Amino acid sequence: MRPITWPRIARKCTAEGHHGDRQLSLPEKSLLFEQIEAFQKSICGQILPLINRACFEYTIRAAYDNELSDISPGVSSARVCIFAFMALSSFFTGHPHYDKIVTADEYAREAQDLLPEMLNESVTLDGLQALAMLCLCCQAISGDMLSIELMLSSATRFAFHLKGNVYPEAVEGDHLGAKLHVRNLFWICFILDKIFSLRTGLQPFVDVTNCDLTLPGMQTANGQLDRLQPFCLQQHNHTMFLTLIRLCQIQSKIYQGLYSFSAQRQSDADLLATIRSLDIALEEWRSSVPTFSGRPIHSENRMADFLFDMQYHYCMAAIHQTSSRCTAWVRNQDTCAAGSSLALSVGASRSVLRKFLETDPQREGQFLLFCLPELSTSTIHLFSNILMSPLEDRSETDLCLMRVVLEHLGKHIWRQTPTTFIAQVRLVEGFMGDLYRLAEMAILKARRERSMQDSTTGENHFLFAPSISTIPSEMSFSNYCDDSSIAESSVGFLADVVRRLSLGDAKDSFLNLIKPIVMASFKKMTLALASLAPTALASSAPEKMTVGVIGDFGWTGFQPAPLSFCNDVMPRLIAENITIPREVQNDCDPGDRAAVSNATALQGKFQYSRLSMFALLTLGTADTAAYIGKVCEKKNCSAFVSVGDNFYDSGVDFTTAGINRFQEAWVDMYRGGVFDHATWYQCLGNHDVVKGQSGVDFETKVAPLYDSRWYFGTTGEPYYTYDLKGADWTATFVVVDSDCFIEKYQESTSVYQNEYTTKCHQARDTQVAFLEKAFAESEAEWKFLQLHHGYMSAAGNNTDVAPLISVVEKHGGVVLNGHDHCLAHFYNNNTNFILAGGAGYPEVGDCNYGVPLGPYTKWLGANSQSAANGFVTMDISREEVNVEFYARDMQFEGGDLYPVKNDMNPSYSFKIKTHARRF
Repeated sequence: MRPITWPRIARKCTAEGHHGDRQLSLPEKSLLFEQIEAFQKSICGQILPLINRACFEYTIRAAYDNELSDISPGVSSARVCIFAFMALSSFFTGHPHYDKIVTADEYAREAQDLLPEMLNESVTLDGLQALAMLCLCCQAISGDMLSIELMLSSATRFAFHLKGNVYPEAVEGDHLGAKLHVRNLFWICFILDKIFSLRTGLQPFVDVTNCDLTLPGMQTANGQLDRLQPFCLQQHNHTMFLTLIRLCQIQSKIYQGLYSFSAQRQSDADLLATIRSLDIALEEWRSSVPTFSGRPIHSENRMADFLFDMQYHYCMAAIHQTSSRCTAWVRNQDTCAAGSSLALSVGASRSVLRKFLETDPQREGQFLLFCLPELSTSTIHLFSNILMSPLEDRSETDLCLMRVVLEHLGKHIWRQTPTTFIAQVRLVEGFMGDLYRLAEMAILKARRERSMQDSTTGENHFLFAPSISTIPSEMSFSNYCDDSSIAESSVGFLADVVRRLSLGDAKDSFLNLIKPIVMASFKKMTLALASLAPTALASSAPEKMTVGVIGDFGWTGFQPAPLSFCNDVMPRLIAENITIPREVQNDCDPGDRAAVSNATALQGKFQYSRLSMFALLTLGTADTAAYIGKVCEKKNCSAFVSVGDNFYDSGVDFTTAGINRFQEAWVDMYRGGVFDHATWYQCLGNHDVVKGQSGVDFETKVAPLYDSRWYFGTTGEPYYTYDLKGADWTATFVVVDSDCFIEKYQESTSVYQNEYTTKCHQARDTQVAFLEKAFAESEAEWKFLQLHHGYMSAAGNNTDVAPLISVVEKHGGVVLNGHDHCLAHFYNNNTNFILAGGAGYPEVGDCNYGVPLGPYTKWLGANSQSAANGFVTMDISREEVNVEFYARDMQFEGGDLYPVKNDMNPSYSFKIKTHARRF
């Protein structure tokens, strides 16, 4: 089935009322020449000599002036060639957010519509060029594998008819240039064929036994072979071209040696010998690859390095993962032994995904479809490895990598993206999301089973017990895959894992859950999943997702400066004009000093009982973290949204003290039960920036590597965006650092004034633009701004953040904030403001002592004596966002500071039913 292709062009009414085919006109010659110049500088033009300038002149004359020649003997072929070139060049020379890529889609459709006319003519150089370029367009714009296959098979036959499979004989004049160009196009077909064959497992079109594989030379003594190159900078481009040819020769050997029908019948000894031989060949190739980005010719050279690095790791994984066929692996499924072949495969897959994270969606988003198969296969390998070893530390790291890659993938969609492009990306995005969720569930269940094992004796109930399951052979996934491909090998690897799960009665439900997802995505690796994937994907994505909103929680471990120093020494230092560090000033703050003992007691620690599989929670009388964990265990919270002030009183930085504080106040504080697998989407507050850039860097760059639950985007910036997705809805969250907007933090007397806040204050418009862009490009049903400082407040409005609020109001979004140490809901100008700052030390004054203030305050989590300790949950579905405020009963020996009859029920709730606006 062909799930995705270019849609037919709409018909228009003629004067007679009939419908005629709409046809694009040939572009103006001036535009065509501009595109030629631009294409020659693009990454595609540098690596692949798709056009020869001298030969292309004949094509232009035939298409525009009907001036035919031996090199360009057909008008239709010439016209198709022009349209195909305009499609390809528009795609590769356009910024991913420019309309030129939409134009590329239109040119490609026109070229495709004219193909029947071209095929009625003889086999020509123009036809070969057109088919090769359309093959690349299919990959770049639609990802339609069947169209790619048809174009590639036709192009290959054209190349053989024109004798491109043999080295050209020496002739004189333009015919030599034409023959050399045919030879170049043969090599391009060879490259595309080997890449396509390895990805899909389909038999290659180019039979190397009938080809002269002499590599193209640089030039002869008389300089004739200069025409090998389509433009200047011959040696540079020629090196890229040769590097890619030699890589694809290795890919051809990988397919023939490991994935062909005969290769899969090898003995273990022959298989391992083939793996070793191919590994050596791949390493020899890599050692010969120069670094192109260091050459100041074109900025696109970085993409050449990216391409070769990505393909190296992909080939490494393709080679070594086939060792799973060996009987030795069947006896001992060890992928982590030093130097093992499967360990190399998994490591290479990690490298593929990490390499993808280096791409810039703003500049290189249009290249995404070229690497989707590599991303899918690599994610499969990591998923399979997590199933094998769910309790290993590396599994949690791999899970984090899968999540980050998934989020980075979604950023490659821009407003003018062609619908065919979006369809392919969303399809793969959904599949990778399912793998992530299943892997997350496997890790969580393994941890719970280990807890049961630790607390009981007798039969081992551990999820991944080493005993062999009795799953019948007809249940094997490999029986459902009809291609000899990397996809099939991955399925086999996964099937072997599943066969060895000790799932008992649960095995059938597990297989039924995972089989449609795996098989729909692996079969032929063509991405042609339209008939299979929607049901599988919809069945696993949640209709409703619950997230916790929590802020101002990081009190544990804060040690104020000694009182004698603050009261006696510091005044003398000030009198002597000695500079006192900001954090020392902050740690002498009398209000925070008075609050810290109570805050630490109130915050407490989450305790996870191992007495039963239901994760019973033991709560201290003063244990807010445990309370949050208990509520979220009941509500099955999938993630936590932080609104800042993660570490009082002066943040943390990359020092031993900072590391210890991070461990104590967050890693150990929020551990066990639901906290173990939920991602925390973090945000900075004013206390987090006291240490300046070093503190910001620790939270945004170091902490995510310290604990994979701590998430701060992928760019290392304090602002980022992410999506949460359900079965039929999406919620877009944008995180900003509101500290950059507060004017009083720029005063020299402010403890928050430092090099970081000064710099980001000067560039605060960048965050406003980032918010506007993220909301404008999002098609989500719900849009949230996540920041620390509130705009609406019972303690004093922060009008400095008004530019951000204007964007939220424009797009119909919701504001989540902290800063005020209490819980409240405000509604102003058709916008909901949710205050969730009560997870640490509640301060009654921040919520006006429980007295409603102004017409917009709907509820305040406080009474006249004390604010409420607690947090907020949001149950997100397509129809609504159900917001619930949970305030815990604060009963102490001295009395009940905040009485709640049943604090497992929300103290207040409201619903948001109006979707965000789309532009």
